[in-house]
Amino acid sequence: MAVLELHSRAGSLVSLTICLLMFISYSSFTVLVPFFGDAAELKADATEIEVGIMFSILFVASLISSPFFTSYSKRAGRRRVLLIGGCLGAVGTMSFALASILNGKVFLVWCGVTRAIQGIGLGAAGTAGYSIIGSVFRGEDIVRSLVYLQVAVGLGGMIGPVVGGVLYEYIGFVYPFIIIGSVFVLLLPLIVYAVPEDSEPVMSVRRFAKKREDATFLRLIAIPEVLFGSLSAVLG
Repeated sequence: MAVLELHSRAGSLVSLTICLLMFISYSSFTVLVPFFGDAAELKADATEIEVGIMFSILFVASLISSPFFTSYSKRAGRRRVLLIGGCLGAVGTMSFALASILNGKVFLVWCGVTRAIQGIGLGAAGTAGYSIIGSVFRGEDIVRSLVYLQVAVGLGGMIGPVVGGVLYEYIGFVYPFIIIGSVFVLLLPLIVYAVPEDSEPVMSVRRFAKKREDATFLRLIAIPEVLFGSLSAVLG
């Protein structure tokens, strides 16, 4: 991938696209927080342990799939893996809506499967997103872009439950997942347009070691975005 400046049009578009994808991904994971426990108890007489498992399946799937996508991206390209993440996010999120017509253990199994699909999508999107940032940007631009990405992740996690609660209260169980899944679909053309094809590997260990000598903690923390992101992480 060609090296871009973060504040250039092309660089900003790459960073914005990845941030939007991660924002929607984390929104889709948390959108069910306000109502899933009640729905699972009503439809499947689920225990708190079973509800907890439904939430954790996603992150287990992401953890397991990430190493695979790390290897696969070297052969298939990071943009393709990012697209796979977006597609799986859309499929998993919209498929979750079908749980509204299921009952009993079938309801729980279906929810578990769709959450796993979302988790695999997160593994693909997260792996490719961070790798693309490391390839496209250099120096402080990498740090700033990563901070923006973490802010997007945090906002997605915070806004998801609010959006889910409002949509569930006014239009029901199905539509939060259909709406967010549709946003995933709309992001796919933007990924194709904004994110460049792979043309060179990520910065090698040797090149990174040469640049590391110029980096200090004070220089890092002096970057406003890094200071803001660090304070947000500590205070949050």
